[in-house]
Amino acid sequence: MENTEYTRLDDSNINLREQITLYLRYWPWFVISVIVLVVIAFLYLRYATPIYETKAVILIKDEKNSALSELAAFEDLGLTGSLSPSGFENEIQILKSKSLTESVVKKLNLNIRYYSEGKVRDMELYDNIPFEVSILTPEDSLVFPAPPFYIKVLNDNSFQYRLSDSEEIREIPFGEPFYVPMGEVVVHRREFKNASSDKESNEIRVNISSMHTTVAYYRQNIQVERLMQMSSVIQLALNLPNAKKARAVLNELITQYNLDATEDRNEVARNTANFINSRLVIISEELDSVELGKVEFKQSNKLTDLQVEGEIFLRNESEFTKKAMEIEVQLELVRNMIDYVQQLEMGELLPANIGIESDRISSNIQAYNQVAMERSRMLISSTELNPIVVTLTQELEGLRRAVLEGLNNAQNSLLIQREDIQ
Repeated sequence: MENTEYTRLDDSNINLREQITLYLRYWPWFVISVIVLVVIAFLYLRYATPIYETKAVILIKDEKNSALSELAAFEDLGLTGSLSPSGFENEIQILKSKSLTESVVKKLNLNIRYYSEGKVRDMELYDNIPFEVSILTPEDSLVFPAPPFYIKVLNDNSFQYRLSDSEEIREIPFGEPFYVPMGEVVVHRREFKNASSDKESNEIRVNISSMHTTVAYYRQNIQVERLMQMSSVIQLALNLPNAKKARAVLNELITQYNLDATEDRNEVARNTANFINSRLVIISEELDSVELGKVEFKQSNKLTDLQVEGEIFLRNESEFTKKAMEIEVQLELVRNMIDYVQQLEMGELLPANIGIESDRISSNIQAYNQVAMERSRMLISSTELNPIVVTLTQELEGLRRAVLEGLNNAQNSLLIQREDIQ
């Protein structure tokens, strides 16, 4: 059997002084390394462009719990209720959509950037600029890539213009259109908060990018995510060298998102109003024919004292007449709604809260409109082949059949009630 010996290292055999002396012979290198690192850190902090992280949050709220009477009016328009997990993800996709980002870029003119050039680094300017450049040429006619150009304010009436690769300088009045290699632009004078300083007289570099490139940049850099797993709060984040610009972008994104949701409400309201107005004409004609029939009935039965006879008739038959009219109105509404649903195109919204006395039909219409709007907003940034859109389309078709089935059942029930009344 092989014997194995284990030797314990005696700590007392280690000479600490000898170990320190071994490394101290290289002390100049340690000192030089520390100095070099401190210098590098100083230079980086002095000349590196700082990046600011800006965040904002959006609460996806259940409008049914709102105390505002104005919002309560939309409860039957398919726009209220808590969001399902898929619905919440759809809202995130909408915030990332190309159309919403494009609206923000156009509103803030983010495709036009202004820089103050320094000896080591350039600083992007935002908002507090002595002038503003506007593009006059249509987007599809612009020529990219566009070389930058420089603007120097001379006075309240004119400025100097030159291209980055040219020494030729032109003096141009404010408000007068002129051409740059990209297309036609115009420069307007703006109120400048630092007009007393010499910053206004410095040259400012203007960079113009295409709308497509700018939208793609912000779609990639704006982070949209759920703040917590079980919460209904969405967090937006954006990192830019200019904190004020980042705040403006996130605020405008939230504004455009709210405007988009408001437009959905308006679309349902307009759809409902158009449906009601188109049916009012038909109902008015039918009511006129009923009144004419009553007159002919009284004349054929020689009812001379119409007032007395009318009072007697209303006193004895008012309940039956009231019920019969209610059934006729409901029957006409259901018939018109059936015709409307049968001719409905995929994704088109249904009129809501038009007076049909059926909770089941109302809830199905509300669900249909909610899914239809989700599908429409998803199609802004995707195609009909997207798996989410395909699922929403199938769900929409099922809800449409459910609405139509409910309307047919309601029509049969009303026909039976009318026969009983007659």
